[in-house]
Amino acid sequence: MQAFKKVLWWIAALFVGVPTFLIAFESWTAVTESKKARELQAGRDSEAKVVAEKIEARIRSGNLEFDDLAASKWIYESDVDSMNSRPIRYATVQALTPIKLTRHSSASFYPTLTVRRNSDGTTDVIIRITQGQFVCRIGGCVLPVRLDNATPINFTAVEPSDFNSKTLFITPGKRLASKIEKAKLLRVETTLFQEGNHVITFLIAGLEAK
Repeated sequence: MQAFKKVLWWIAALFVGVPTFLIAFESWTAVTESKKARELQAGRDSEAKVVAEKIEARIRSGNLEFDDLAASKWIYESDVDSMNSRPIRYATVQALTPIKLTRHSSASFYPTLTVRRNSDGTTDVIIRITQGQFVCRIGGCVLPVRLDNATPINFTAVEPSDFNSKTLFITPGKRLASKIEKAKLLRVETTLFQEGNHVITFLIAGLEAK
């Protein structure tokens, strides 16, 4: 009888212990993967910071040649407008350095700049963030834009029709796109909700005129 009870006890321990072990293992795996992801991101941010410092030093000296530096490049994509079967072309570049939030989160992220050539011949220049919110009035807001070492130019920015506060359309898009095609560096000053002003820097050399 005692032997039978021991067998039942071990069976019960086995069935109770295995799920507990699996839960603990999954938790440990998640923590490990999260740590590795943070370390990888920290390494990328550190490399980006070094490149950014070199670029800023060259900007101050008037040297706008960045080809030898491993920096952001334009990524090209295309789509077809279902209403007229004509192409829509996108060119997107990532910001040189990340924005680090401080108020409600410690997240860091890289904004993107997109030049969109629409099927009707118009052009949009779009800046996007993945965290936080842009501060821009319903009627639009002013965004100072500096190309290379030229004097900043004030452009108007508006939110998209769905009022997504993580996206801004810089207008007039065609005018800015034509300037981007001839420049190597773009800096735009934006305001984030409860995070203050941030100057976002993009390396824009080599944009294909399509």
